[in-house]
Amino acid sequence: MAETTCGWCGRDVHMTQLQSHPQVKRQTFGDGYVSDAAYRCDNPKCGRYSVVSWYTSYDPSDSYRSGEPEDYDRTVIWSPPPTRRPEYPDVPDRIAAAAREAWLAHAHGAEVAACAVARSVVESSAKRLDVDVFGIEAKVDQLAEKRLIWGTSSSPHTSSASSGTTPPTAT
Repeated sequence: MAETTCGWCGRDVHMTQLQSHPQVKRQTFGDGYVSDAAYRCDNPKCGRYSVVSWYTSYDPSDSYRSGEPEDYDRTVIWSPPPTRRPEYPDVPDRIAAAAREAWLAHAHGAEVAACAVARSVVESSAKRLDVDVFGIEAKVDQLAEKRLIWGTSSSPHTSSASSGTTPPTAT
């Protein structure tokens, strides 16, 4: 289990366990154990710490065990959750940072937060680009009509200008 996607840098990396044995607690119900172990990302540009928790029917701290989650273990949960964070080299840094934050919120299951971050980017971009119509849908449509955004959405709520697959040329 030392190979995973780092929840911080989003890269497939080796994670180094910080102690030789995990923290283990016997559950009060059933015959199982819950274990926690700290790991460090081996990506030299990251090096951040993550915690993995897993449930087993055996004591992972037994001397003949690896002390790491095994493929057959029940529920293995990494925190932060393993997720890839897309790079956005062709957009302003503030928008790229917000997009990565939205993906992180999505990875944590915080869908409302992810949508709130995405909406705030649209709202602030529309304000900056003098789009002053009411409502998020109208703002997206007007940004698309001005060819300031594009995409491959087939939603009936997007204008035809946003349905292209190549970026608009500067005019």
